[in-house]
Amino acid sequence: MRRNTGRIWVIMGTLLCLLSQGGRSEAQTMETEWSPPEQIAQSSGILASSTVVFFSDLYGRLHVLYPERPDDATPLAFSYVSWDGTSWSEPLDVLYDPQGGNLANARGVLDAQNVLHLIWGGASNTLRYASVPLEDISLVASWSVPITLVNSIGGGDIIAGSDGVLYMAYVTDLDTGAIAVIRSEDGGMSWSTPVVATISVLQSFPREVRLAVDERNRLHLVWTEVKLPDGWPPTGAYYARSMDRGETWADIPQIAGDNHGQIGVATVGEDEVHLVWRSTIGGDGTFHQWSSDGGENWSQPDRYDDRGGFSGLPSFAVDAMGNLHFAIGAGYYATWNRDGISLFEDVSTSELRSAAVRSPAERTMLTMTKGNIVHVVFENDFNSLWHTYRQLPFAPLQTAAEPVPTMPINNIQTETVAQGPDPVASLEATQPYSPDTSHGTLSSNLTSIMVGFGASALLVIVVVIAAIRGRGNR
Repeated sequence: MRRNTGRIWVIMGTLLCLLSQGGRSEAQTMETEWSPPEQIAQSSGILASSTVVFFSDLYGRLHVLYPERPDDATPLAFSYVSWDGTSWSEPLDVLYDPQGGNLANARGVLDAQNVLHLIWGGASNTLRYASVPLEDISLVASWSVPITLVNSIGGGDIIAGSDGVLYMAYVTDLDTGAIAVIRSEDGGMSWSTPVVATISVLQSFPREVRLAVDERNRLHLVWTEVKLPDGWPPTGAYYARSMDRGETWADIPQIAGDNHGQIGVATVGEDEVHLVWRSTIGGDGTFHQWSSDGGENWSQPDRYDDRGGFSGLPSFAVDAMGNLHFAIGAGYYATWNRDGISLFEDVSTSELRSAAVRSPAERTMLTMTKGNIVHVVFENDFNSLWHTYRQLPFAPLQTAAEPVPTMPINNIQTETVAQGPDPVASLEATQPYSPDTSHGTLSSNLTSIMVGFGASALLVIVVVIAAIRGRGNR
């Protein structure tokens, strides 16, 4: 009897150990290679020649907006495709600008209320704006009527702070060569008076403006200066910072000199700020520099790739572990994890690159779903968009429940101050969603552990009952 009881406890202990290990292993995921690039959109004419707006949402879905002109007789429109975690939708035309223009240099950001805010370069050197609730993005009637926010010649950028405030930076006009910043505290319904953040140095002009905000609501602004009157070559990359939500700005020394630019900026958490920029073709490559104290002090620039060339600004995403992922325009991807930067990986293929007649793999954009899946979209040969992804080796964050579609709404917009001429930049999308690492990983791990524990308990009960019955039969 004592010997049988001992066997029962040995079996119970063994099962508990094995099954609890199984529960722990379920909390982890395996790292994967990049998936084969999948074509998600194609045009008989030209698409995404200056713009891809690419972002993820809280539900694990992907969204892409891009301008397309299938032929010379058809006006440009923003087309839209989405990914539900399994497959891509068919492209839909969702937004026309009644004032026309080339819909250049679009930028988009998703705010905390799940409203997408989109800006682009319109006709007559204007910066245009429209918004739409995310759940109704494919419904033409749900988009607000496009309006002119400001006059602009060098494009702009739009971001959302953790406090819900929208910020937009843009180049004012050719005469002053200034970069101004406006903000909206009511979801884009009204905008503040412009504040000049910086004025270009003599005989140069700013373009390719990028803006980021950290978790302390400090603003970080970067741009490239180009030589006048031709707008080429670049004369350097620059950075400025605001500690008071854009009211005042302080420049720091020039980041890079002649023949460098296409600089991008990203923040991680409260204090990390990252800069990535490139040289022109034939130059010294791609560089990274970072600050651990909100832009007060900076590391030495680190050259981590010898490829140069302006083929789209850097795109950034942050995973659930706080690692920075980024891509540069020509289809190359790398990561930074405080120990350094990985070597660039080519997310395109030799077949795609060799098949391109006009230009292979440009305007590469990057985003994250579930905190552990990196997604990249790039344009190839000005007539197709491609998607590839990889899974990182840690547990995913939980995604939110899908929203219920609403009825189309009419957003009342009013014109605001205008100032000057037409965009010339090559812009990509703001990364709108940084996962909350304080909850998702923990709850995901706990779920897996509880599943393992529940299975353990059930099997132990079965074993105990069988053993007792066997002992009773004796």
